[in-house]
Amino acid sequence: MRVRQNIKAAGQNKRSETPAFAGQQNSVKAEFVMLPRKESEDRLMKELKIAPKAVFLLAAFLFVAPAWGRSHNNSLFKYVAGTEAMPKGCEGQLEVTESALVFQCGEQSLTAPYKAITEMDFMPRVSRKIRKMKLPWKIKPSSSHGKHEGFFTVLYSEKGQRRAIILKVRTDTMRPYMAEIDLKTGRPIKTRED
Repeated sequence: MRVRQNIKAAGQNKRSETPAFAGQQNSVKAEFVMLPRKESEDRLMKELKIAPKAVFLLAAFLFVAPAWGRSHNNSLFKYVAGTEAMPKGCEGQLEVTESALVFQCGEQSLTAPYKAITEMDFMPRVSRKIRKMKLPWKIKPSSSHGKHEGFFTVLYSEKGQRRAIILKVRTDTMRPYMAEIDLKTGRPIKTRED
């Protein structure tokens, strides 16, 4: 407990803080007053407890918000297998246009019209069913497994022939595409949860 003590001695007014149990002298007139805690101090204590949480939430928002607004065009997909003549490992962009999926890699592009798409899946590895298909593979799919990446497979028909495009992509990059592709094609993308 802290108290305020006014001391009047030798014609001087002195003010000091002393413990409540200090002894008193005859020439000293002591006045003990309890100082109440101010509401502002209580508010400050509450704010200091809330401040770390607010800083954490603000930091999380600043790092996560740019990911929500990220353009699909900056996301890289890697061509790993398919029936099309394109270099293995060619990195590019996937565009979801009004009429087709377009994979653009350098000067080359692959187009799969929505009306021609028969099946799509996104899995941690290319399914056994697709690996065993009798297609004119230019690059055969492997059974490799991606830890943070998956394989987006698009099967479609062109001029009476079945075609396949298999792209390797990070799971967090693919998520925004899935809903948009579902809407445009009218076909769901099979995932491992299906």
